[in-house]
Amino acid sequence: MPTIELLKALLFESVAKLYANDYYLIARGGMETACQTRVMYYMQDMLYNAPRFDIWRQYNLDCEYNKNMHGVKELPCSNRYAQIDLVLHIRNTDANNLLVVEFKLSGNDNSHDIEKLKNLTDSNQQHRYLLGAAVELASQQAMYTFIQNAEISDNN
Repeated sequence: MPTIELLKALLFESVAKLYANDYYLIARGGMETACQTRVMYYMQDMLYNAPRFDIWRQYNLDCEYNKNMHGVKELPCSNRYAQIDLVLHIRNTDANNLLVVEFKLSGNDNSHDIEKLKNLTDSNQQHRYLLGAAVELASQQAMYTFIQNAEISDNN
């Protein structure tokens, strides 16, 4: 399976486990950080225990990450730093940035997240994540917007 499809599978399966096991957090509302933490937990479990994901076992999975080398992760053309909900990467290098994810509860505006993901996946910029995902946690199912090389790509 190609890398992009495998990264999507990791995210889809982790979010599906959130809906199956922790739906209360979504239904309750106002629990975005709790939801993203549970998704991280399920992802970490799969990275260590599902053989098809073991190629990334040496990678770091971080929540609310804003570091870059010895400073903060800044967005190009902005005086803001990038606080990222969830990243799969190797710390202290931009050479191995795989996945960057932003979560929103249903009904919240995610336009800022989309712009952030475009910047973070732009191959002409510093961070160059392979895949960005904006995940809207709606009441019945999650909705995904995927971004590759600063462009919205196929959402499936």
